[in-house]
Amino acid sequence: MNDLDSYPIEDTEVIEDDTDNFAPVDDIELPAGEDVAITDLAPDVVYVPLTPIPIEEVQEIVQTPAPRRSVWQRLRSRLVGGSSDAASRLEHLTRAIENSPETAANYVLRGEIYMDMREYALAHADFQRGYSVAEAQFEVADWGLLEQAMRDRALAGLDKAQRRLR
Repeated sequence: MNDLDSYPIEDTEVIEDDTDNFAPVDDIELPAGEDVAITDLAPDVVYVPLTPIPIEEVQEIVQTPAPRRSVWQRLRSRLVGGSSDAASRLEHLTRAIENSPETAANYVLRGEIYMDMREYALAHADFQRGYSVAEAQFEVADWGLLEQAMRDRALAGLDKAQRRLR
């Protein structure tokens, strides 16, 4: 046997570990058909192939992580269902406002969609409503972090909408 060989296990076999280990394993039962590596190497030694691995295989193994989205982007995606279509996002937010009119984030998000659509009067109205809801909730909240963020976002949106309406 080489340093690292594998063989299929028949049915359920008991494999005994007869090497000197710092953390000895008495008996191990493994399900049938699984491959087991037999090694005399220390547990902290890693097998490194001597032949170079083609870059295509490395790229398959190592996947680049998706770009991290900000909290605001994740909130927007969650509230509007992740749809990029402005009309469907607008529809989702309108339903969300009907179901939960006391949520400032819905008004602020819908106001931002209206801004993207260049519907500045509608955006202004939503930002104003979002600000008033967030302000009322901020007054009674213990910490009020989300309410403060929505209030600030609504104020920024109001400022942009007012500049566009002039």
